[in-house]
Amino acid sequence: MATAKQRHKIKLLEYLSNPENDFPSRTFLSINVLNFKNASQINRVFTPDELQEIEEEALAERRKRCARQSIKVDRNVIQQAQTGDNPKFCELYYKRFEGWVEKKKHEHTGEDGKPIQHEHGLSEAAQGLLDEIIGSVDD
Repeated sequence: MATAKQRHKIKLLEYLSNPENDFPSRTFLSINVLNFKNASQINRVFTPDELQEIEEEALAERRKRCARQSIKVDRNVIQQAQTGDNPKFCELYYKRFEGWVEKKKHEHTGEDGKPIQHEHGLSEAAQGLLDEIIGSVDD
């Protein structure tokens, strides 16, 4: 026979893995799915790691249940990319199926587009301290 915690986990998995349901807050899960009177009771039954594990398992199951819809969407992306009418579908195709990632180059320049000048050195206080140390070693 399943423990209360196991029954609660099954309820959460059933609710969260259903693509018809929104992915709600833990407060909603506590009160509306598990029927707890107190919103924080879910945190007394499950640790944060256990809740994260349940959510990840439910999300994986949700993805399996949506596989047919994903196939239809993928097929549409491929058909639209093949027509060449909309470059966004071509870009999406390469990102989705070829793992293409757009490379962006970021350049940082100084005033008026000139190179940024970097000055290296010690502050006056640090230089003074260094001079004292060197002077005491020489003595």
